[in-house]
Amino acid sequence: MGIIDGDILLLAFGVVAKLVIVAAVGAAAAKRPRDRPMLSKDAITRISKLSAAVMIPCLIVSTTGASVSVKLLKETVLVAIFSLVTIAVGLGAMWVWGQLFVPEQQRRSSLWQVASLAAAFPNIVALPLTAIASICKRRDVRADYDDDIASCARTGSAIVFVGSFAWTAVFFTYGVHRLRAIEAAQSGSPAPKPAEAVRSCVGEPINAALATGTAIGLIAPLRRGLFSVGGRSPLRIIGGTVELLASPTVCIAVLLVGASLANVDLHALAAPAKAARDAEAPPPPPPKRSVWAAVASVRGTISGFVVVRLLVVPAIVGALEAAATAVVPIPQAHLGRAMLLVSSGMPSAQILIILLHKFGLAQQASELSFLFVFQYAASAPTMTALISSVLDRLY
Repeated sequence: MGIIDGDILLLAFGVVAKLVIVAAVGAAAAKRPRDRPMLSKDAITRISKLSAAVMIPCLIVSTTGASVSVKLLKETVLVAIFSLVTIAVGLGAMWVWGQLFVPEQQRRSSLWQVASLAAAFPNIVALPLTAIASICKRRDVRADYDDDIASCARTGSAIVFVGSFAWTAVFFTYGVHRLRAIEAAQSGSPAPKPAEAVRSCVGEPINAALATGTAIGLIAPLRRGLFSVGGRSPLRIIGGTVELLASPTVCIAVLLVGASLANVDLHALAAPAKAARDAEAPPPPPPKRSVWAAVASVRGTISGFVVVRLLVVPAIVGALEAAATAVVPIPQAHLGRAMLLVSSGMPSAQILIILLHKFGLAQQASELSFLFVFQYAASAPTMTALISSVLDRLY
């Protein structure tokens, strides 16, 4: 198999194309009708809070609860470990990029602060779950699961969420603390204390969902009662309800990305925080700004957001994973290793848009959506090459 395989090219293009089309629907809904848009700014915030509190936790419970087992956890040790490595590499690489290529004043803007955080957290919902469904259609991949596509997809989804343990643990402590610090800087309020990040992590519904789903998966009778397809247990009603609430999660997340993009303020891109603005003389009113002028003004941030997330991080993680598996022969499922490597090069998590709205950072959500345009467009060729090389190496 070559580096660029026709089936993989179609797979990667199809994954990104579907997300772009759905995001375009969200953008249109945020602007039409002109007098009363279907997805108004208030509606975006409310739906984001509902999604973060109900739909995403239900997706995690239904996926992990249906597939997690002691055997799977043993076979995905490296997935959890390298999820932490991926985040650390992303944070470090963005810091270096900022020092080298982003002006100091722009590094003080919420755009850079959000971008440097988002670049460390790859997509854990929309893209991995869409990619798993496509990857499992390959005969050599699903052969490990008795040629059963559904079993392969369920296991792959559970592997994705096993990796998300580290993602959520870091994001809902360090990440949320960073977001609240950005919020405080924008509003001029006191900076949050580190202890608040720990409380936020403990009380976060997504973390509770991960713990609940894992507990259900490890208790076989409970797992079968809740999520066994065609099961006759009364618990299946509860499990089916959780699955129903989870089903629109990916679509809603992508719709909200498009809706946030439609509300981006090009004049506010890379504007300093309120505290910095108050300390400086008020600037003159900005002239009308075109999209190209906005892009040129933040090209260092855009290029770092793309290059670090799609090229630098997967290259470093791939090298470290190869070295680790050569030195420590831990038995790992092929699909787990594949998702570990593929996830390291995925675009940033769209769930961040939902969480930014949840924390009242609507402007930053729109700015991040603006950066997503460039990152997701660039991800089609990079993901094609990455998926092709990973599957060629492992299968």
